[in-house]
Amino acid sequence: RSCGDYHTVILKKDGSIWSCGNNSGGQLGIGTVTANPTFTKVTKNISNDVKEVICGSTYTFILKNDGSIWACGEGGYGHLGLGNNSNKTTFTKVTTNIKQIACGSGHTFILKNDGSVWSCGNNYYGQLGLGSTTTNYNTFTKVTTNISNDVKQIACGDSHTVILKNDGSIWSCGRNDTGHLGFGH
Repeated sequence: RSCGDYHTVILKKDGSIWSCGNNSGGQLGIGTVTANPTFTKVTKNISNDVKEVICGSTYTFILKNDGSIWACGEGGYGHLGLGNNSNKTTFTKVTTNIKQIACGSGHTFILKNDGSVWSCGNNYYGQLGLGSTTTNYNTFTKVTTNISNDVKQIACGDSHTVILKNDGSIWSCGRNDTGHLGFGH
């Protein structure tokens, strides 16, 4: 199961997904932008082949068993990684060969099977780890600063990102006004 700001998407044991809640950007994946107060099975572009569900604030990603990722919902910062800032009301294929997805409030990270890290979306605070703090990216862009295919896991907060490397070290970027990057200041 995964929860966004005001929506919930669950993955059942049979690989089907069900969603409910706010749907203003299409984040439920049911083909509309109408709020839905009860769990409804998502049927468009889904064939009970979902491995994992990951929700951002107003958007949703799924990782299918074949390693492909699909996105729906609000895309205003380009965080769906589809090359535009459009909303999607049904799950749309983004890319393949993915091991993990992490979503923040308006930014997304993926860890590919080869160990490389890619990010897209809102970058106002540098949360994409790309060295720029003002440019948003609407396609997944490879993160190369301090990363050399040695990442084990990624976690995203509202406007920050934390990476756990294979050697156990922790790396972070993005907003740090309350010290949540762990730098001691």
